[in-house]
Amino acid sequence: QESKTISHLLVGCSFSRQVWYRVLLRGRWHSVLPQHPATIFTDWWLTSRKKFGKVERKCFDSLVILIFWIIWKERNRRTFDHTSRSVNEVVSLIFEEALSRRHAVFRSPKPFLLCCGVIPTQLVGRLTIAL
Repeated sequence: QESKTISHLLVGCSFSRQVWYRVLLRGRWHSVLPQHPATIFTDWWLTSRKKFGKVERKCFDSLVILIFWIIWKERNRRTFDHTSRSVNEVVSLIFEEALSRRHAVFRSPKPFLLCCGVIPTQLVGRLTIAL
């Protein structure tokens, strides 16, 4: 039986690690992936965010909070509702939520969507409508 600390839940368990990997890889931020199952969540987050500039740091922080929230809700679904989603379903949900919350983070959503890997960079010049 694995430890049930908040750090384990958020970055240590195999499910969470797969979610982080797929989301951060899509955003081209795989270099800051939690490296060890015993990683302390807050230590990892504070260290990782320093590797980004101002705009990307804001994107990264927003995405970390969103992933934290979705993983927490998934844990509660499993515990209290006895239902679960697959890693792919959770990752899809994270990007759906990122798209729906983009205006809460930035006046212009393009930086956030680019950071999250939601819009391919080759389409950026073509985006003329407010997303």
